[in-house]
Formats: sequence, structure tokens, C-alpha cells
Amino acid sequence: MALRPGSKSAVALWTTGSVADYTAALQHYEECVVRLDGNGSKSTRGLVRLDSWFRTQLPSKVAKNGQMSKEDVVKVMQWKLGRGKFRPLMARLQGNSEADVVRCTKAAFQRRPLTPKARVNALTQLAAVGPATASAFLEAFDSTQFAFFADEAVDATGIGRDYTLPRFLDFNALMVEKARDLGGTWTPALVSRALWSAAKCAVFEIAMKKTIEHRTPELIDMNAPPKRRRTK
Repeated sequence: MALRPGSKSAVALWTTGSVADYTAALQHYEECVVRLDGNGSKSTRGLVRLDSWFRTQLPSKVAKNGQMSKEDVVKVMQWKLGRGKFRPLMARLQGNSEADVVRCTKAAFQRRPLTPKARVNALTQLAAVGPATASAFLEAFDSTQFAFFADEAVDATGIGRDYTLPRFLDFNALMVEKARDLGGTWTPALVSRALWSAAKCAVFEIAMKKTIEHRTPELIDMNAPPKRRRTK
């Protein structure tokens, strides 16, 4: 399967990237989101707002309620399709009842120990929710244990894009291991985000500059709302 546009840069980051390289890629994440939002595509319109909500509001809501609403899962799907390749999934997703969404997300977000496989299986009981969409829900639930199954991040690892549960579990384990190797406050979610950003920087021809060698993610403040680029 051909790599997604820009994924060669993600491959390079994964293969030889230092902490400073990952930090540089992550620093450009918000700029890449803004560029996507402004590219004129219907599927990416409003991505800046959705991305800010996904990173800054949804995790605390899930932590408080232990579940998602139907509105939440629809917005996550909009975010997922805006950041990646568009697929006609929304009509089927909206066919899920509120009760089914609450039941499945509550089962997946239990605080008692569950395997990643069990959590994904609980979420994929919903129509139009496969492992990739489930991974977005799980990142919102616990970004220290789960990473969004982004195409560009999968390309980077070399395991091949295959939207199955076994492939997601392999991918997630690699994100967990890389976060551990990078140390500091790196999480699987931040590793996946940095790889996606590296790919998009290549697409948008954004030069990734290394600044402070030991700068860590908490100093980047990835929970701050993205800033829009000024246009003349």
C-alpha cells in the first residue's frame, strides 16, 4: 500500500529522530491543523475548532463522566475525517442510538484493568466504528496508554496500514515503547501526533527547526487552542 503524502518524513523521524526532532515536529502540529482547516475542503472545515475541543475539552469530560455522548462521537468522527482521509462513515455513525453510545463507551472507559483489546472491542460494537475510530476515543480516555491510529504514524513504523484490531494493537504497543524511549512527558498520543505533524510539514513545506535540545512536551503546551495564521 502506497504511503500517504508526506509520510516519508514521518518514516525518517521514526527511524533516526532524536528527542529534539520529535519536539520540533510536535511544535508545528497546530500550524499543520490550521493549514488543513484553510485548504478549502469541506471535510477539513472547522478542524481548528474540533482539534482544540478534542485535545482540551473531551479528555476532561470523559474523565468526569466515564462515557461519551452521541454528539461527542460524531464530533470525534468529524475530527478524524478532517485530519485524515475522508470516508463516508457519518451516516452510519449517526444511526447509533444515544443509549448504545453510552453503553459502549462506558464499557470501554471502565477504570478497572482491561486489556486494550477489550476496550477496542467494546467500542467497535457501534456501527461505523472500527479500530481506527476507536483509537481516537481511547486517546481521549487515556493518552498515556493509547494513541490515535493515524495513517501517517502507521506509515512511519513500517508495519503497513491495515485497519484491523491486531494491527492497531501492534501500532499502539510501538507508540507506548517510543514514548518510553523518548522519556520525559512523552506519551503515545504525543508520539503519534508528532509523526503526523512531520508528514504534514513535508506536505505544506514547513521547515521543522530544532530549538531547545531538551525541550519537553509540557513546555509546548499542546492543550492551548491553536493560533490561526495571519493572512494579508
